[in-house]
Amino acid sequence: MTTLHGMLRPWDEGELEKIHQASLRVLQRTGVRVASDAILEILEASDAKVDRDSRTVRFPADMVQDRLENSPGCWDRAPAESGEFSVTADAGCPMVWDYDLRRSRPAQPKDLVDLPRLVQALPNIDGAGCLVASDGIPDNLADAIIYRNRMIHCTKGGGGGLGRFPSLCYRMSVEAFDVLYDLIAAAEGTTQLGPTHDLSFFMGVSSPLRWGRHELEIAKHVIERGQVVGIGGNCICGIQSPITPAANVMIDHAERLSGLCIITSIDPNGRFYFCNHTYALDMRSGDIASGSPEQTLLALLGKRLLEHLGFNLVVSHPILDTGSHVPDVQAAVEKAMYMLLTALGGARSIGGAGQLKEVICYEQMVIDNEISGYIKHLLKGADIRDDTIALDSVCELGIGGNFLTAEATIEFLRECYHPPQLFYRKRMSEWIQDGAKDTLEVAHEKVRQILSSETPVFLDDDRIAAMDEVVEQARRRFAPDWDASPFLPMP
Repeated sequence: MTTLHGMLRPWDEGELEKIHQASLRVLQRTGVRVASDAILEILEASDAKVDRDSRTVRFPADMVQDRLENSPGCWDRAPAESGEFSVTADAGCPMVWDYDLRRSRPAQPKDLVDLPRLVQALPNIDGAGCLVASDGIPDNLADAIIYRNRMIHCTKGGGGGLGRFPSLCYRMSVEAFDVLYDLIAAAEGTTQLGPTHDLSFFMGVSSPLRWGRHELEIAKHVIERGQVVGIGGNCICGIQSPITPAANVMIDHAERLSGLCIITSIDPNGRFYFCNHTYALDMRSGDIASGSPEQTLLALLGKRLLEHLGFNLVVSHPILDTGSHVPDVQAAVEKAMYMLLTALGGARSIGGAGQLKEVICYEQMVIDNEISGYIKHLLKGADIRDDTIALDSVCELGIGGNFLTAEATIEFLRECYHPPQLFYRKRMSEWIQDGAKDTLEVAHEKVRQILSSETPVFLDDDRIAAMDEVVEQARRRFAPDWDASPFLPMP
């Protein structure tokens, strides 16, 4: 069967190689700034050229090429499954858009349970990372408590624009990573996580071409604990790079390659994956141009460049950004375009389901689930064989024939027909009779239906108790006067 996934392949190999060669020249001539003395010392033992006074590190092209070809810990070398595309959720926002208030509100403890429940019930949302955060949780405990609730009430792993589930994302510290590590180990009934676990840290660069001490030293700690690091940045086109997509992706690529050299200098077998989500600047507002065509273009170009070098991203490739602050037509259009074009471009996954600009929204999660189902069905394409052409059936029934009960219709009904779960396709008279509800209203009813059902629990009491003991020990260490009980509801 011919799938449409990956059929959009803009830019030829010569154009992509031109960007790659420019990135190599930037790393060799200009280099990057490395703020960590510990990492500078490690790089001095490599083929990199280190200037301690300026903290500048230059990477010879042959060193970069060698690391590109010899990095056994790279997750992105695994071949993609044909037609694979998933949609995941991970806003990590401390604010929630409230349907009844028609505005955003601070996240509440119940959101840490209800959002995982919602994701679990939506068939076209395939994974979830950090769905919602709360300013009421002390920093070093936040990731652990967020994922504690998420793992109890949702079985869908993987995903998230920051990388894998679970990923350190709400508090970037060695202490927070260790608490999260211990929590995941407790959930699995062990004390030490194996080398294939999906616990990760996103080592983000400060564009252009700067690596901060904090991020580097956490990444070193994560590698030493046998876990995986995501390498990437959020280079903003028009301010942290020239405005052209080629220049933006060239700088972002140089930053990723320098991160590759850093990780493999810490440990030649260090486990890592690349990230791919640069941003565009809205030249009118001075803010990120979320949901814009520029965003989609940057995601496509970044993905094609990595593909040109033999890498196939295992994590969510772009994020479903939208410039809208409410679940409206703008949000739906921007998300549908972004999801469709990146899927046609061959992305394995896209994160950010349910996300609006700066907030997460229950109803938008349901709408994104509908968009995801639509696009996944479209990606299947049309299978062309003798039995799907159904020539004998057409000739037999002939002129004026009714094919509703034809053998081919019955055989391929489930394969060819995608029943909408949210969108309405009946006649206007029936729509009026059913209450004349718009899509947002129907989405809200779907949310209420899901959350009114019994709360699912996917971990036994012993595993939950073990996780809560990890949280309690961390609370005593980092926030002895804080009451954790509102954020640790018992199932």
